[in-house]
Amino acid sequence: MTLFNGALCVFSVVGVCGEEWSVTYRPESTCAFVGSSVDMSCSYTYPSYLTITEVYWTKHNYMDPPRLRDDPEYSNRISEDCEQGTKRCNLRITSLTKLDIGEYYCRITINTEGQKWIGTPGIHLDIKGRDK
Repeated sequence: MTLFNGALCVFSVVGVCGEEWSVTYRPESTCAFVGSSVDMSCSYTYPSYLTITEVYWTKHNYMDPPRLRDDPEYSNRISEDCEQGTKRCNLRITSLTKLDIGEYYCRITINTEGQKWIGTPGIHLDIKGRDK
């Protein structure tokens, strides 16, 4: 996969009969100012024999990362649109602070015990300006 001006990032794992997992982030990285808002999105594919049970955003890349929406630092500042069946998940963060700098990942769980995926690398967010 070729990257054009940092606009595309793909994570892919081949499954049964050529079906595969992939997570594509747009943008790959972004920069915003303190106090402003930012929009990020991912789209994903997965083997058709699986059933997605949950898709959410996280700021951690480890085995069982917490949902971003459950983090008290984000609870009143984010909106997620990860409607089942759309194969897309959008994230909006408002009132940005320097603490928001970091990598954001789309987490996908399926109906099979222990089957969970994180598309890596995620979207890198940088924040410019001073916190008040």
